Amino acid sequence: MPLVPVAKRSALEFVNGSHGRDVRHAQTNFGALTGDERDQVVYDQLEDELEPFPDIEGNRKQYEILSWDMEPDDVAIFNARVIHGGSDLLHPDRDLKVFNTQWLDDDIRVMFRLEGMDPDHSQVMTEHGLAPGDRVGGPLYRELWQEPVAV
Repeated sequence: MPLVPVAKRSALEFVNGSHGRDVRHAQTNFGALTGDERDQVVYDQLEDELEPFPDIEGNRKQYEILSWDMEPDDVAIFNARVIHGGSDLLHPDRDLKVFNTQWLDDDIRVMFRLEGMDPDHSQVMTEHGLAPGDRVGGPLYRELWQEPVAV
């Protein structure tokens, strides 16, 4: 959700339908793109099991890329497996300001993958007693809503 107006040319972009493919892509070090040390993530990848991340930017005409003008009251809700990213065309006098949350269904289980997460929360999850196979929950992942039980 943007906290400032964002023109389509500067907005988050999505590759339509990319979440529907049964493919796991090799992760990209986001810090290599931003140059920000806080974004650096080193992945221990099993390259033979992962497809290289496609060159979306170099082949834009091969993909249906979606984005919109957005105002502070607008919200983009999407499956995290959808290939998405910023256009890197921010207005020069405007900082990007967004509010971001991630929502999980109650059947989600912990699974640490060798290629990691971005950001990598595996250490803090382990410190809070979460192990592979556990339901996501506890003080790190609060339950915000539960479907009422029919009586």
